[in-house]
Amino acid sequence: MRLTTESASQQTLRAEADHPVWRSHVAKYRSLMPTLALIGHLIDGVAGGPTGPVSGGAAARAVGWCAYLQGHARRLYASVTDRAQVAVALLAAQLRHGRLPSPFTARDVYRNEWTGLTEPRVVQGALACLAELGWLRSEAVGIPDGGRPSVRFRINPRLLAGRHDRSRHVPPEAFRRS
Repeated sequence: MRLTTESASQQTLRAEADHPVWRSHVAKYRSLMPTLALIGHLIDGVAGGPTGPVSGGAAARAVGWCAYLQGHARRLYASVTDRAQVAVALLAAQLRHGRLPSPFTARDVYRNEWTGLTEPRVVQGALACLAELGWLRSEAVGIPDGGRPSVRFRINPRLLAGRHDRSRHVPPEAFRRS
């Protein structure tokens, strides 16, 4: 019985968009699926099931297990492979270490050329996430001569004071206007 999961894992391996860590993990499924199928088949044989070559049922269960495990693995690896989550963590570290003034602009972030924070689109996403978490507050600043307004970000004063509890949401009232 030929299964299409092998070709699916091969396609996943060849996907250049995937992170190398993820491709390395998926490469292990080449041996995981047949191993699980054989174990399932042997268990079925002990229980009075079919003997001989690995049964289609055992192979189908192995494919199901691989899909289940792959879903969990993708969530685990997201902390390393998801560029948006990595960018948020990197920017949060820069804020905690006081490497940005308050207020600052997105341009201030990507012009520093910190690893993982060099692309404007990635920086904007990280800023939006940290604003949603209460680390930052965005404010539009109008240009006197009628130009395009600029967006500045103020750092939560609790973070600046070193009292920021990252385990809970910080209410917008924690910000003071300066």
